[in-house]
Amino acid sequence: MRHPDVSRIGFVGSVPTGRAIAKEAAAGLKRVSLELGGKNPIVIFPDADPKKAAAAAIKGMNMNRQGQSCSSTSRVFVHAALHQKVVAELVALAEALPVGAPWLTHNEVGPIVSQRQFDRVTGFIASAKAEGAKLLTGGGKPADPSLAAGLFLAPTVFDAVTPATRIAREEIFGPVMSVIAWDDYEEMLAKVNGIEYGLTAAIVTNDLAKAMETAERVEAVYVWINSSGRYIGAPYGGWKQSGIGEEECFDEILSYTQIKNINMRW
Repeated sequence: MRHPDVSRIGFVGSVPTGRAIAKEAAAGLKRVSLELGGKNPIVIFPDADPKKAAAAAIKGMNMNRQGQSCSSTSRVFVHAALHQKVVAELVALAEALPVGAPWLTHNEVGPIVSQRQFDRVTGFIASAKAEGAKLLTGGGKPADPSLAAGLFLAPTVFDAVTPATRIAREEIFGPVMSVIAWDDYEEMLAKVNGIEYGLTAAIVTNDLAKAMETAERVEAVYVWINSSGRYIGAPYGGWKQSGIGEEECFDEILSYTQIKNINMRW
């Protein structure tokens, strides 16, 4: 951050580290982009197909990276009319995910990246249980005894989660999903936006008007409608504590250049 030959800094990581980088870079007025944490919602409307909605939530959770992704849809806001059906599908899909050694191509979920992160994720799971969330599946190591020595966590789904619980507010960076039922649109939207992050969001509905209204009002820079996990070169970044600047696009390339205006008379 302080080296005189470094004029541009790009960082992907945690909010506290991003703040520290921005503070150090400010002394040299250096250009900075920060892609930080996310606690991303997927909003499921009552007209959605429960199977497709649950599949979108699981795919958006990036279980093939053990949920270790800033954009993972870890908060599932499902309308009360579909709650039971979507939850049943979520559990079935989560339990069907093959967990095991990542070099075996048939496995979908590998180990957590480190012992420190494994302990952190299991700490979140313990706090959710203590705060009254209902564990539906997962919550610990897989039953397969051959995986006991590794840092494997079974895909985990909690129901009856409230916005006040820790797993609904903080980024876990692990295979843990929180289901929050809703029936009032404005109240739901307030809960969706009522956290410090603003990275991605997903919407599942057949109502185009409601989809567009929600996409406009949700506080996130990247929104999927009836889709998830697709990146096509469009600007990607964060609002609020999820960061500043854009990446994965032409604007990011330009941000590593310096504008020069040469005004001359010949």
